[in-house]
Amino acid sequence: MQLLSPVARQVLTEVNRNLLLNTGQLTETGLCRTADGGLNASWTLSWPEQRETGIEPIMLQAYSEAASITRIFEERQFTTGR
Repeated sequence: MQLLSPVARQVLTEVNRNLLLNTGQLTETGLCRTADGGLNASWTLSWPEQRETGIEPIMLQAYSEAASITRIFEERQFTTGR
């Protein structure tokens, strides 16, 4: 997910710059552990008119379940010998 963060920020920054004329606000959660042991991160772009009318902001969300994380960790241990 660390690789996704710069891309998500870039996409939302370009939307803000080109479509919203820099009136938007970008927020991100960072990497968070979910109740099932997975990982979650989200990036949100909101702007004044959207907030005033109650429309949901633009949100990009990434999720990885615990089983995938365990499998990746085990594969790295196997290939590095740790």
